[in-house]
Amino acid sequence: MFLIIEQCLSAAERDETDLENGLGHATLLAMYIVAIAWLYVTLMMAVTEPSLTAGILTFLFYGLLPCALFLWVIGTPQRKRNKSAQVAQQRLGEPDRTDSQTD
Repeated sequence: MFLIIEQCLSAAERDETDLENGLGHATLLAMYIVAIAWLYVTLMMAVTEPSLTAGILTFLFYGLLPCALFLWVIGTPQRKRNKSAQVAQQRLGEPDRTDSQTD
């Protein structure tokens, strides 16, 4: 996770935000910072619970599952763009079949 944040920071420092290909690096960095902050808050909530079971359930249902769902939903458009770019890149390597004569 820290490697992703480092990459986003270095790209943001070089001002390489590319809004045509989806979210900019600064937006991705902000998304990860919000997710980390939310997990920290829910961890602190879980620590203050009176029992271990309540703490684990608090962290799981208030923190981990909603955060994972949030990151998955927000990341879906980018995954679709990556997939279509990969398919387009593969199509570039294929022959265009303009020479249809038999050998």
